[in-house]
Amino acid sequence: MALASPGTRFTARIVDLLVLAVLGSVLGFVAGPAGTVIVAAAYETIFIATKGQTPGKMATRIRIVRTDDGAIPGWGASAARWALPSVASIATVVASAVAVESAAIDWLGVIGLLVYVSLLWDRRRQGWHDKVARTLVINTPAQTALSNRVAIWLGVAFVALIALLVGLVIWAFASFGF
Repeated sequence: MALASPGTRFTARIVDLLVLAVLGSVLGFVAGPAGTVIVAAAYETIFIATKGQTPGKMATRIRIVRTDDGAIPGWGASAARWALPSVASIATVVASAVAVESAAIDWLGVIGLLVYVSLLWDRRRQGWHDKVARTLVINTPAQTALSNRVAIWLGVAFVALIALLVGLVIWAFASFGF
């Protein structure tokens, strides 16, 4: 099993965030912030439990497997993979909303970031969420043939697209006086 590179994993996350931004915006408008959290939890958990891949991971040709037997993680591990980074993120937002001391909010943000960044120095490229769920992120046979440079450039292109879209929205609000 060839482990997925951090660049490929980042690209997959960007694709998933774009999909979730659209879904979350629509449902968040209808159901509020709770609806957005439910969509994110369902998206990640259902795709990983049933396919071992979210749409972002499908696009970058990587898969999540259990460390013990290489099978699709299942419901418990999928929920755990989603819960650990999400709880850290949600705690940061809640702490900010209830005016918790700035230093505490900073530490929550650092912890949330470490969940993902920790894969950079782990020999099995496991983030904390992978360790909790006992999962690995691997290349599919199709990804092994695909250069990681392509995945990195796709990630750069998605980030540039997001920046462009945010810039256009800001420009539209400033120009039309919203």
